[in-house]
Amino acid sequence: MTRQPCGTNAAYQWHIEHGEKACDRCRAAHTAYGRDRRAGVVRPRKTAACGTQEGYMHHRHSKTPICEPCREAHAEYNRAWRAERKRAAAERAAALEAAWAEVVAETVGAA
Repeated sequence: MTRQPCGTNAAYQWHIEHGEKACDRCRAAHTAYGRDRRAGVVRPRKTAACGTQEGYMHHRHSKTPICEPCREAHAEYNRAWRAERKRAAAERAAALEAAWAEVVAETVGAA
């Protein structure tokens, strides 16, 4: 994480994470951030770039038509997600089979 300039809530967090005492500007920014958050003030967020999974999700949440680059990025994300799940399931099955083979070997050896 790169250090943000002092006078921001992010810089306050950086001070704390690195065991430093936060400077006055950062403490003031953190206090203002907490006050705004409790008051329900909505801070503008960065818009995700089209052609990414985040861009696809932005379209979904803002209920705007999904552009083709975002649709393709989402399809790729899903392909990668399914491949990872398939790999993890195969890994679990192999571990279970190995454990079962070990139990069978112990049982046969004990008989």
